[in-house]
Amino acid sequence: MKKAAVSLLLVCVLIVSAGLGMLWYVRPEQPLDLEYKPLAIENKVLEMISSRKLETAFTEEELNQALKEWLAANNFLSEHWEITGAQGRLNGERMDVDVNVLYAGRVPVGATAVYRLTWDNPNLIAEPVEVQVKRAKVTAAQAGLQPVVIPIGDQLPLGFSISKVTFEAKSVRVKFRFSLL
Repeated sequence: MKKAAVSLLLVCVLIVSAGLGMLWYVRPEQPLDLEYKPLAIENKVLEMISSRKLETAFTEEELNQALKEWLAANNFLSEHWEITGAQGRLNGERMDVDVNVLYAGRVPVGATAVYRLTWDNPNLIAEPVEVQVKRAKVTAAQAGLQPVVIPIGDQLPLGFSISKVTFEAKSVRVKFRFSLL
C-alpha cells in the first residue's frame, strides 16, 4: 500500500513537471503588443508630389504598423486563441511575424507566423503560409489564420491609382499613375 502511494505521488509529480515544462517551453520569448500608428497614405502622396516621382516605398516598419492595425481589429483566431502582440520582419514577398497569443485567456504562447505578400489591386494581401511554435509547424489553416488585407489603393486621393507593386528586401515599392479622367 505504501509503495502504491509513493508510486502514485511520483507519477503525479512527473505529470505536473511535464505540464510546467511544456508551459515554459511555449511561452513567448519577448513582450509584444498590438499598438500601432495608422498607415498615412496621404503623407506618401505628398512626398511623391514634392519629389516629382510617381512612386514611393512602404518600409518594413510601415507594413508592420499596418499588420498590427489589422490584427488589433481581428485578434481572435478562434474562441480560445487571442493574438496579444506582433512584430514582423520583411524579406521580399515573405513576412515572418512573431506573435504572442493567449490560449483560453490564461496560457501565453509565442509563435512565428509566415505570410506571403501579394498584390490584388487595390489591396496588399498577406496570405498566411504556416505557423511555428518553437520547432513544431502547423499549416495556416490548422492554426485558423486568415489573410491580412491592407487597403492601400482605397486610401489614395482622387485621380491616383497604383500601376505596379514590387517587393524588395525590406520594403514594398509602389508606382502610381495619375489621371484626371
